[in-house]
Amino acid sequence: ESTMVFENETIFREKTTGDEMYFIHSGVVEIVVSTPSNERATYLAIGDGCYFGDVSLLLGIQRTASVESKTQCMLYRLKKKNLLSLLKDYPSVESKMIELAKRRRKRLAHHLDPQYVWLEPDEEVDAEDSRTDLFGVDAKKIKNDKDNDFNMERIHSGIKPRRTLTKNGKGSRRRNATVTKEELPSVRRSGLRKLF
Repeated sequence: ESTMVFENETIFREKTTGDEMYFIHSGVVEIVVSTPSNERATYLAIGDGCYFGDVSLLLGIQRTASVESKTQCMLYRLKKKNLLSLLKDYPSVESKMIELAKRRRKRLAHHLDPQYVWLEPDEEVDAEDSRTDLFGVDAKKIKNDKDNDFNMERIHSGIKPRRTLTKNGKGSRRRNATVTKEELPSVRRSGLRKLF
């Protein structure tokens, strides 16, 4: 089933029982973990085409991390009973997903305690997530790019762009401060209802 998650929402929390996993259709989420000193730290940001929540479902353990939306996200949610029922018909996919879940768990354990959990060279990068366009990209850059794309779509539609924050955290006083006329080469300026 599809579900919309807004920016800065917690999708699920670490150390809770997992009964569903998610596939990201669009948007960016951050995998957040509790460090040994009980601080919260971002472990990884993933986006379009990635999935998460599989470790708890497939390995029968509590959630190993929390997941928070960095942008507005369109997700597809799959319940545990539906996943397990589906995987019965595809044993090769099931074994691949279980192996991937074990590697994800081990990579996270290594991230939290690298002196005691060792990784083999082929375990250092997530083989599934690394195939997506957003893998390894800074979450703040992704969010900024998505916000800019959203504002460009609004301008192309004749709608005022969303107000953006400046470095000092206050909104810009200049209307359409993030967009200039030169950034609109594909739109005929006469068709814009005097946005500038």
